[in-house]
Amino acid sequence: MLRLGLLTLLLPLIGIAATIFFLPLGFGNAYAARLAGTMEGHASGQERSYVVQLTLCPRIRHGWRAWLEDADDLGCLSFAPSALLYQGDAVKLTVPFSQIERVQTRNVGWRGLFVYGRRIVVSVRGLPQATAFEFADRSSWLLPTSWRITRQLSARLASVSG
Repeated sequence: MLRLGLLTLLLPLIGIAATIFFLPLGFGNAYAARLAGTMEGHASGQERSYVVQLTLCPRIRHGWRAWLEDADDLGCLSFAPSALLYQGDAVKLTVPFSQIERVQTRNVGWRGLFVYGRRIVVSVRGLPQATAFEFADRSSWLLPTSWRITRQLSARLASVSG
C-alpha cells in the first residue's frame, strides 16, 4: 500500500495520459493499416497514400450498424494531378479538385475523448452519391502522429480545393 501523497495522485494521472497517448493503437489502427495495405497497389505511381476511414454524407449504413460504427468504409486516400482518389473495400471514389467546395476539420467528440485526431470534412458539389466526405486517419499508432498526419492531409486538401 502506498501512503496518501503526491505519488498516489500522480500514478492514476500518468496511467490516463499513457492510455490517451496510445489511443489510436487501442482503436485498432495497426489492424486497419495492415488491412488497407492490401488495397494500396493502386497508388504505385503516386507520391503518398493515406490510410483513412471514410464517412459519407448521406451515410451508406443505416440503423444499428450506423449507430455502432462511425465509418462507412476503410481504405487508401491519394492524390492524382487533378483529382482526389479513394480506394476502399466497399467504396471507390474519384473526386475532381474543381468539385471540392470546402475543407474543414471537426472534432470526433466523445468517441475520441475529445483528444483524438480531428476528422477532415470535404464538401463537394455535383456528385450524385454524396454532398460531403469525412476522412479520419487510421495509420498511426500514437496520438501525436495522428495529429501530424491529420494536419498534413488537411493542408494538402485545402491547397487543392477549388
